[in-house]
Amino acid sequence: MLLRVVLALTVVAALAFMYLDARIQRQFSGRKWAVPAVVYARPLELYAGAPLSQRALLAELEALGYRAGSGTAAGSYAVNGATVGVATRGFRFWDAEEPARALRVTFAADAVAAVRDGGGAEVALARLEPVHIGGIYPAHNEDRILVRVADVPPVLVAALMAVEDQNFLHHHGVSLKGMARALWVNVSSGALEQGGSTLTQTREELLPDA
Repeated sequence: MLLRVVLALTVVAALAFMYLDARIQRQFSGRKWAVPAVVYARPLELYAGAPLSQRALLAELEALGYRAGSGTAAGSYAVNGATVGVATRGFRFWDAEEPARALRVTFAADAVAAVRDGGGAEVALARLEPVHIGGIYPAHNEDRILVRVADVPPVLVAALMAVEDQNFLHHHGVSLKGMARALWVNVSSGALEQGGSTLTQTREELLPDA
């Protein structure tokens, strides 16, 4: 009788392991990461009469990663008295595409007096690319920053495995030894003190739809 029970439990455990292994393999071999919805700030609009000071424009350019330079290379700007020369990068907005171009923005007091292109022609309206605020996964209501393992310091990877899953390199995603140890500790203490999940299982729990 005992032998039958042991055999039955062994079969159930093997089937469960095969199911989990197949699910994890499918998750990692397919599309691993969903692309987040990108959140942008309101774009800065440049036009004659805009209530914008030269200092405010320079602060916006700095926030966008523009660098002081010639004002002719994309992503650079140059200040010449009351005029700021800007080489924009261009951006695809929801309603139209803003081309990359050279602009000359002239100020009078704390307002834009004129906006001209590289050829001196007046520009009715120009928009700088918006500041990237972040990204959001609507299904999870959270943001994630995806990084490659090669970009992560080795000491961080080692510390993560040391704290969360010391046998990560020696199992296939499920650690029966770790689960048994956690079960024994929890039963002995009468409280939930340890978990037996591996890093692979934790990934599956946290990112089921990734």
